Amino acid sequence: MKRVLFDEKKGHLVDEQGKKYSGERFSSVSTRSQMSTHSIESAIALALQELKTAAIEKRAEAYEITSENISDSRQEYDSNPYSASISAILYRKK
Repeated sequence: MKRVLFDEKKGHLVDEQGKKYSGERFSSVSTRSQMSTHSIESAIALALQELKTAAIEKRAEAYEITSENISDSRQEYDSNPYSASISAILYRKK
């Protein structure tokens, strides 16, 4: 599963190594962490794992994250206040 992003200078999608990616957009997906955690990083990691699971189920080859959101319960005594959600575009080879 590749993470891709749009390189404005090059005018196309690239993978994490900067190589051109020529897949075809076929779906969008939004996921969120299934439980709250003690850190922002953990919440993002859980949401990202959910995203990868959803992408595999849809038989995607790559994903482009379009938004990440962090939620904080703002409860003073909450030891696990953070949760995260991620939206992404899914791609397949042409």
